[in-house]
Amino acid sequence: MSEPVIKLSGVRKSYRINADDGSNKRLFRKRETEEFVVFDNVNLEVQEGEVLGIIGRNGAGKSTFLKIISEIIEPDCGTVEIKGKIASILELSMGFHNDLTGKENIILRSELYGIPRKVALERLDEIVEYSDLGKFIDNPVRTYSSGMKARLAFSVMIFVDADIFLVDEALSTGDAAFATKASEHLKNLVRNGKTVLMTSHNIRTIRSSCNRAIWLSDKTIFMDGPVDEVCDAYSKSIMESFEETLKLAEGGSSAAQYRLAGFYRHGVNVEKNMAEYRRWIEEASKRGHIPAIAEYANLLMDEDPIGNRNVALGMYKEAAEGGNFDSRKNYAYLRGNADEHLALLKDVMRRVAESGTPMDVAMYARVVSYCANTEADRKLAYSLYSDAADAGNAEAMYRKGTLLRAGIGVERSIEGAIEAFESAAKSHHPKAMIALAELYEDGRMIDKDLEKSFSWYLASAESGNTKSQYQVATMLSEGIGVEKDDGAAEAWFCRNAESALNDVRLYAVEAAQRRKVCSKEEIVTLLESASDSGYNKATSKLADMKFNGWGVSKDVDAAMDLYELSATRSLRGKVDLAKRLLEDTTRDPDKSRTFELFEHAAANGDHYAMYAIACMYRDGVGVPEDRDLYKKYTHMAADAGNKDAIQVVQKWAFKEKKRQKKEAEANKAASDKTEGE
Repeated sequence: MSEPVIKLSGVRKSYRINADDGSNKRLFRKRETEEFVVFDNVNLEVQEGEVLGIIGRNGAGKSTFLKIISEIIEPDCGTVEIKGKIASILELSMGFHNDLTGKENIILRSELYGIPRKVALERLDEIVEYSDLGKFIDNPVRTYSSGMKARLAFSVMIFVDADIFLVDEALSTGDAAFATKASEHLKNLVRNGKTVLMTSHNIRTIRSSCNRAIWLSDKTIFMDGPVDEVCDAYSKSIMESFEETLKLAEGGSSAAQYRLAGFYRHGVNVEKNMAEYRRWIEEASKRGHIPAIAEYANLLMDEDPIGNRNVALGMYKEAAEGGNFDSRKNYAYLRGNADEHLALLKDVMRRVAESGTPMDVAMYARVVSYCANTEADRKLAYSLYSDAADAGNAEAMYRKGTLLRAGIGVERSIEGAIEAFESAAKSHHPKAMIALAELYEDGRMIDKDLEKSFSWYLASAESGNTKSQYQVATMLSEGIGVEKDDGAAEAWFCRNAESALNDVRLYAVEAAQRRKVCSKEEIVTLLESASDSGYNKATSKLADMKFNGWGVSKDVDAAMDLYELSATRSLRGKVDLAKRLLEDTTRDPDKSRTFELFEHAAANGDHYAMYAIACMYRDGVGVPEDRDLYKKYTHMAADAGNKDAIQVVQKWAFKEKKRQKKEAEANKAASDKTEGE
């Protein structure tokens, strides 16, 4: 590695500050002082071409750090080695004369950078144009806002022929358009081998501009590494800090007020306090925080659904107009008096669920959740989803996870949410896979783990999800959570691009087969391409063709491999695999696995699987013969719409009716005989 252009070794910096002994009697008395240590034993090396972001809370010493590097102030001890010329914007007022115009200050500041006056005059028009100050360039600087001063200072600095550039908050005070332009210019400097150090309270600015970051805290460099890792850790510390959140909330930040309300509601880093939760959620809603408005409306409906209806209705409307999806539903529900219209559906689904399948319970939970306007309703919805999830319904597992993650109808539990999502994901539920990938990628609720994030995106991508396919391709191309692999990335980008026309591929295959305008090789190629991109209908069709020899050479082994693949992607795939396991005469049937596949599909509402289980209990295939369970699953399948099961149940009903009629006739005959005697 080449020699660093900046090297700090054992740097310490402190100031003398007034000591506070609690006394107010200070008039005409010399104040006592005490030492305040800013840094102690700081070590840092910066290589040529790096863009180093410096982050930390107020008072952490970010500006002092840059002043030490620029040699404006000296450290108490330690060494600072600099190789190259430095240009800096450390204080917006430094180098400006308030009574001079913008143009005159350009000349003045240029001379401070060591630029000859003649050269500064030659570059004046370029600098003025870059600053984008327009007619204000001829006004005194005292009339400028802090953002205008930042633009002027930055515009002068970029024309300095320096090796190292130090920027202190300059990109945080200008407008967004100028900040973007300035950020791109810094990147150009780096491409030309320049080195940049910058501070900012705006984490997005640091992320977009830097490739490395250091986090200053507790008198030292607390963390040093890739910019995303450091920024993620810093942001998480702010988000999870009760003291920092309280300070921001009391300062009027609606986002912090909403976050603080959540701390009190869920007992995060503070004792649970519902009164404080209500206070801060109300405060955040008053300041226009959209999620807070929606949540406060829910709170009002919980407290008095009749008396607070109109107020809540107005709040739901405001949140809905702000883009909150749940508020749109709640506003439409209350505004349209939908509770009256959906009461029958809710009651019928309750009765269906009481004697039905896990799928029936999950559907009832969905109705309850949709109609929920009180905490009691939300708790009922969670309980129903939990019951259906325990019975094996994958959709209910996913829904349970979302409620646990948000703390809706149940105490929030990220661990519980992950467990529910993982159960659903193991059942190949696509949304659950994405939920896990995003949790590990985001790193706010759990520790960030890009490798786990990639693995779940990959699982989702392989099941055919186009969003995940693109994400996998991007992570492979950039080496995020996985070793960089341009070849694999290109393959995934191709699969993602092809996925948009998979339905057309299948249509083309079916049309070409009917009209006999395509060779069997072309048919297979089209289906294989669609199958490879995760389109399960194509996988199933190709498997059926090879299993039965429809239009292609019969190949049971290849067909079974495709059925296995299909089973990892969809519920229907599990049913198809189970059927073929029973039908495949070339190998010993795995009856226990067949039963497990059918059982999983039945729990998720597949009527064919329900009747298949019934038949297995009837015949003792893979399970002990059990007439009661045979009847139970046959009735379940019939209720779910299976035609074969319906016919069986109808025969049972007909036989039962004949039996009852025969029994009634026998009883009548016996009664008549008794009367005759």
